[in-house]
Amino acid sequence: MTQEDLFREWLKKNIFDDCHFQRIENNTSVPDVNVCHMSGVEFWLELKINNVGIGILLRKNQYAWGVRRSVVYKGKCYVLALVVNERDTQEFLGKVPKTIELYSYPLNVEVYGKKYVRIKSQPNKIFKQKKESKQSLLESLLN
Repeated sequence: MTQEDLFREWLKKNIFDDCHFQRIENNTSVPDVNVCHMSGVEFWLELKINNVGIGILLRKNQYAWGVRRSVVYKGKCYVLALVVNERDTQEFLGKVPKTIELYSYPLNVEVYGKKYVRIKSQPNKIFKQKKESKQSLLESLLN
C-alpha cells in the first residue's frame, strides 16, 4: 500500500465513519474520493502527500477539474494533504497522522514541469494530532 492508500483508509475509518465514502479508481482528473455526509452535504477530496521540501503537486488536469467543479459549478472540492517527512514515511503505517492540511479552491499554483502544478496557497486549515481535530476537520468540509 502507498502512503496515499494508508491515508485514505485512515480517513475512512477515523474521520468519515458516518459518511458514504466512495473511492474513485481512475487515471483521469477526477479526485480520489467522493464523500456524502448523513446531512446530505457532498464533497470531493483529492488526497495528497505533502513531502516536506517538495510541496503538493497536482497534475494539471486534476487542478483544472477542481477549478471547474468548485469555481464554475459551485461544488465542494478540496485537497487534503498529509504532511510527512522522511521519518514519518516509515512510521505512518496505520498510525494517527501528525498534521493534515486542508486546501480549498481556488488555489494559488505555479507550473512545475510539463505535467504538474505546485500549490503555493497556504492551507485554509491545519489539523494537528488532537481529539478535537476529527470534528473540526469534518465541520470545515461540511461548511
